[in-house]
Amino acid sequence: MQSLTQAALLRMLVSKRLLSAPTMCRFGGIMGGVDNGCLRLNLFSSWELSSGDNLIRVSSREQRLIAALAIQGNRPRSYLVGLLWPESPEPKALANLRVSVHQIRRNIPGLLVDRGPALALNGSVRIDLHQLQEQIQGVLAGRPAERSRNSVDTLRRAELLPGWYDDWVLPEQARLTHVRLRALQIIARSFLATHDYELALERQKRRWKSNRYMKVLWRS
Repeated sequence: MQSLTQAALLRMLVSKRLLSAPTMCRFGGIMGGVDNGCLRLNLFSSWELSSGDNLIRVSSREQRLIAALAIQGNRPRSYLVGLLWPESPEPKALANLRVSVHQIRRNIPGLLVDRGPALALNGSVRIDLHQLQEQIQGVLAGRPAERSRNSVDTLRRAELLPGWYDDWVLPEQARLTHVRLRALQIIARSFLATHDYELALERQKRRWKSNRYMKVLWRS
């Protein structure tokens, strides 16, 4: 009960703007436990799940289930079984899914949302992929705030699950690379329009490099 009281107090301070949400997450890490509102999932550079400042250890099998839900959203269990264990007999694949769901619920309570025959991630989890997708939508919609140098750097570094070669991951990597290229091309044109030629050239070089990367993906 004490930890619940502490969590409620922190949330009250955040709601009254006396404490920032990131600070609340750091306090939550000090007090122990996992707060769903502080969970952050990174799929760029490397797979990483954290609560506040604390990394959460997750096995490879559970990482793939969480990643699939983060990338593809709410999915039926029958779909996830075929996606993650395509070469396993159905009874074994179903057993793998049951074990993975049990482990996640036990070690990270509240991360998964049970929607009858389907599974999803809790909507409060902050996911870097979703944040990038919102940024890309802003670029495509022509919002000037999304066409900054910081946006370019974020787009340049956003390699989805590098080192993962699962059959279902490769098309997702190629799809994200494609929309990143579109966004970078739009930003490069906006830099040219404002006579920022050096940065426009840098973005175009990045686009050429990514094009070569996509050809490798589609050949694999």
